[in-house]
Amino acid sequence: MTDLLIRQIKDRDAKRVLAAFLEITRTSKWLLTPPEEAPKNVKDELKFIRRHTKSKNSHLVLAEMKGEVIGLCGVEGTKKRRNCHVAVVGLAIRKNWRGKGVGFAMMRYIVSWAKGAGLKKLRLSVIADNKIAQKLYKKMGFKMEGRFRRELKIGTKYYDTIEMSKFI
Repeated sequence: MTDLLIRQIKDRDAKRVLAAFLEITRTSKWLLTPPEEAPKNVKDELKFIRRHTKSKNSHLVLAEMKGEVIGLCGVEGTKKRRNCHVAVVGLAIRKNWRGKGVGFAMMRYIVSWAKGAGLKKLRLSVIADNKIAQKLYKKMGFKMEGRFRRELKIGTKYYDTIEMSKFI
């Protein structure tokens, strides 16, 4: 994967990022955001990008292979002084690129960025049935902190979520 580029998302990426995200929402049964709740247009995506770009404890990155956006990762912190050292991570990889190390590379990038940004803890939620993602997060040093029973409803089925974190 020598051609893999991971970098911060810029305003100019909004159209390509939105297209990739919409595809991911249609092809991933594990993503929190269903297609009908995804940004509707480039203008909405641009607002999302700019909100994260202005924040010191939030960051958006993409993974690119030969100009194609193949993965997205976001870190979102709060503005509250008491927990601005904590941020929530979200990861989404295009279907054809899952299981090929893209998620690991993106998570490694995010952990490095978080250290540099002065964050002390990253946390995330993963659907309990998504064993592949859990394996990745454990490999990155995330530990289980808890389980929320029947936290998500996808279609007619309820799923538990596992809450995980990593101190950095």
